[in-house]
Amino acid sequence: MRSMKRLKRLLATIFLSFSLAGCSALSVNPGMPTGIPPRPALAQCPAYPDVRGKVVDVEGVGKHVMLTLEDAKRLSAWIHAYLVCSQENQAELLGHLEKLENRIRALSPGGS
Repeated sequence: MRSMKRLKRLLATIFLSFSLAGCSALSVNPGMPTGIPPRPALAQCPAYPDVRGKVVDVEGVGKHVMLTLEDAKRLSAWIHAYLVCSQENQAELLGHLEKLENRIRALSPGGS
């Protein structure tokens, strides 16, 4: 009789351990690979123009850079084009960063 009670307890313990382990195994979500949004194609900004100038000392004011009119126009056009290009690239990168942040939020356990 005693051995029968021990056998029943042993079987009950084994059954409970397997059944509880099965429940916990079903409730754990395995990690799944997800794609990362592709890196954006950034615009190629214009190269620095070949501009030459001289440093001159202006009386009572200090040192200044003296350029020819053509070089000054090229430098001005380059500065404007470079600012526009860099702002477009910054907008693209910020949008890409926002996509990545949204992906992380969506995949995080308590994603909000």
